[in-house]
Amino acid sequence: MNEEKKESPTFSPHAGSLAGMALSDFPEAMRQVINGQKITKTEWGDNEYYGCLHEGRLKLHKPDGIFYPWILSEGDLVGTDWLVLK
Repeated sequence: MNEEKKESPTFSPHAGSLAGMALSDFPEAMRQVINGQKITKTEWGDNEYYGCLHEGRLKLHKPDGIFYPWILSEGDLVGTDWLVLK
């Protein structure tokens, strides 16, 4: 009999720091970006991975410190787990 080991779900390493923060949908998250805020998704799991306006364009900042063009996915557009970083 071949039994597969079921793994426990993994949680974001910054989940503890997100306690009490309000989640929002993509349109609200974009309003925050337009107002100069940085946004992230809970599933991204890293506060250094965020979206923002950089040099007048929508960009993703990744943990390597580089800003990349943000090509939005369907998951980005329908996501309801957006957070504004302080």
